[in-house]
Amino acid sequence: NTLSLGLFRQDPRKLAKEADKLGLVWIDAAPELVIGDVKKYAEINKVEPAQVAGYWYGKRDPETGLAGQPAGPDEKVILCFHC
Repeated sequence: NTLSLGLFRQDPRKLAKEADKLGLVWIDAAPELVIGDVKKYAEINKVEPAQVAGYWYGKRDPETGLAGQPAGPDEKVILCFHC
């Protein structure tokens, strides 16, 4: 489980102390959402849902400087997975 940070790949567990500064968040596993063929093939391959690290990208709160502010009425949040 790594986070791309510039040209380096970091273990997000090592970045936990700077989570607020970096916008790092933990996304919980959701095994109840794994259904149908995906569930079947996951079981065959012994793949299990797992917590993963993510980070907020975008505007920061002007007062606190923190990332991950609630979306406004005309905004959407997109979760993008990549490796």
